[in-house]
Amino acid sequence: MRIGLNLLHARPAIGGVWNYMENVLKALSAIEDDCCFLAYCTPDSAALVPDDNRFKIRMRKKQFPHPLARILYEQTILPLRALRDGADCLHWFANNVSFSGAVPSVVTVHDYMFLDRPADMNLLKRVYLRRMAEMVSWRAASLAAISGTTARVIQHHFGVPDDRITIISTPIDTGRFHPAEPREAAEFRARIGLPERFWVYVAHTYPHKNHARLLEAYCALRRQGGEVWPLVLRGDDPGDGYDLKSAIAEMGLSDSVRWLPRLTFDEMRLLYASASALIFPSLYEGCGLPVLEAMACGCPVAASDIPTTQEFIGEAALTFDPLSVDAIANAMREFAFDEERRRECAARGLERVKLYSSGIVARNLMGVYRSVAAAGKPAKSRGPQK
Repeated sequence: MRIGLNLLHARPAIGGVWNYMENVLKALSAIEDDCCFLAYCTPDSAALVPDDNRFKIRMRKKQFPHPLARILYEQTILPLRALRDGADCLHWFANNVSFSGAVPSVVTVHDYMFLDRPADMNLLKRVYLRRMAEMVSWRAASLAAISGTTARVIQHHFGVPDDRITIISTPIDTGRFHPAEPREAAEFRARIGLPERFWVYVAHTYPHKNHARLLEAYCALRRQGGEVWPLVLRGDDPGDGYDLKSAIAEMGLSDSVRWLPRLTFDEMRLLYASASALIFPSLYEGCGLPVLEAMACGCPVAASDIPTTQEFIGEAALTFDPLSVDAIANAMREFAFDEERRRECAARGLERVKLYSSGIVARNLMGVYRSVAAAGKPAKSRGPQK
C-alpha cells in the first residue's frame, strides 16, 4: 500500500497543527508495516518526515510565495503527482481536499472555528474555509476528526454519516513526554531561572486562547493577598493576537509573569514536569494538545470546561468557566491550596493519557488508510447530505 501525505502547508509557526502532524508521522514510523509513505513537502515541512526508509520525500524545492499559490498547486499538480506515484490514498492534514479527487482522500478535520468564532478571522478566509469544509464533506473518502466534539460538528453542519468519520486523536509519545525525576526538574528550573512553584500556560496569543481573562484573574489573585505562584507563559505572538507584553506591563505584572521563548521538545517536557500546575483557560479547541502533554508529564491540570477539553481530560482535572474571570481566579486559588487534589489529578492524568498512546492512534489511522485504499475509487461529489 502506498500512502500519500500532503505536508505542503506545514510550517512550524502553525503551532498545534504542526505538532499534530509531527506526532502522527512519528507514530506511523513506529508501527510494523511494509507500506510506503509518500511525503509531499516543502523545505520547511520536510523536517516532519521521519528518518525511515518507508517514507519517501517528494520535495517541492521552494516554499510557496503565498497561500493562494499553495492552494492552486494542491488543486492541480498534487493530485496528478500522487496518481502518477501510484498512491492508494492521499492524507490531507488541514481540513482541505482536492476538487479533482484523482486519488481517494483521508482528511484530518481539526475544528470549525470559522463557524463557532467567525469574528476571529476575516471574511475572505471564512468564505474559503466554508467552501472547503463543504467540499471535504462531499468528496473525502474518510474524515479523520481529531475529537468526538469535532465529529459531532461535522455531522451537525454537513450531514456526513458515521461510516465516513473516524476519530483520530493526536497521539502522545510517552517516550518524549513523561514525568521527570525531582533532581532533573530542579536542575531545569535552576537553568531557566524558574521558581520552585509556578503556574504554566502553553498557547499562542490568539484571541480564543483567553490570555486577557487569565491576566485579569491573576491580578485578582494578587489583590486577595497571600502567596500567589508566578505565572509562566510559553507561546508565540502571531502578530494579530493579544498584545501580551503590553498587557503584562500595564497591569504591573512584570515581576511575577514570565513569557518564555521557544523551547526544545525535551525542554517542554521539563517545563510541564517542573510546573506546579497547568492553567488552561482556552475558549475554543479542536484538541487542546498542551493538556494531554501536561498530563503525560505528571503535571496537574486546571482547564476550561469547554466540550473538547472535557472530552480529553475526563475526571483527571479541575475545570472552570473560562468566560468568568472570577471562576478562573477561584480555580487557581483552590488548586494552589489543595495539594492532595493536585496529586490526585496528576495520577489520574497519567492514566487518562494512555488512551491517546502513539500505538493506538497509529493502528486506528492505518485501519482508515486500508479501508479507503481497499475501496479503490476516489469519492464522487455527493452534495450536501443533511
